[in-house]
Amino acid sequence: MLLKVSHKIFLLTILLSFSSVLSTVQAQNQQKNQTGFFHDLTQLSKKLGVEIAENSPHLALYKEAAKWLGTRYRRGGSSAKGVDCSGFTGIIYNVVFNQSLSRRSADIAKEVSFDVNKKDLKTGDLVFFATSGNKKGINHVGVYLKDNLFVHASCSNGVIVSNLDEPYYKRTWRKGGRIEKKDEEKFRSQFLPKQALSVVIPTLNVSSELPNISDLNLFSSSKK
Repeated sequence: MLLKVSHKIFLLTILLSFSSVLSTVQAQNQQKNQTGFFHDLTQLSKKLGVEIAENSPHLALYKEAAKWLGTRYRRGGSSAKGVDCSGFTGIIYNVVFNQSLSRRSADIAKEVSFDVNKKDLKTGDLVFFATSGNKKGINHVGVYLKDNLFVHASCSNGVIVSNLDEPYYKRTWRKGGRIEKKDEEKFRSQFLPKQALSVVIPTLNVSSELPNISDLNLFSSSKK
């Protein structure tokens, strides 16, 4: 009888130890994932020059915009080999918001849901400029980030982040525009820290899988 009791106690100890190890691994892995996420968020903020909160609903936009920084300008381009302003803006809206835009800045300006004053701009809004000398003819477009910063494909510098207060953009500014967006929240989830384990480890539910102590009959006096 004592041997059976010792054997059952031993099994129970093993099961409890295994469960404890799994819990520790899960906690460490979750902390590791969160640490990596916050590091990436810090790097993303530095790259774009904007402060990004961990719960920002615009992570997908920031992530996609940062991917294109430094891409060279190419008239009519819409690939990693080179983009122009409307091509870049169209890519951002297609990837982040699942929406298609026209291929010309002037046409996009006509298609906005409504115009937006500079002081009322929100993340994801469009910003329009007339840089050709024609004060009314819109020929440049970018995507507003926050804090007066916008990302766009510049003829001279490729994809960069610029400030609306720069003299050049203050002089050539025409209007802001907002297009009702569809799917940003859907794309946001892929940039949140993963809570699950990065390696496959069987999960042990202690309450349901460990034998009930009362069922072990540790102190049973019956002989079998």
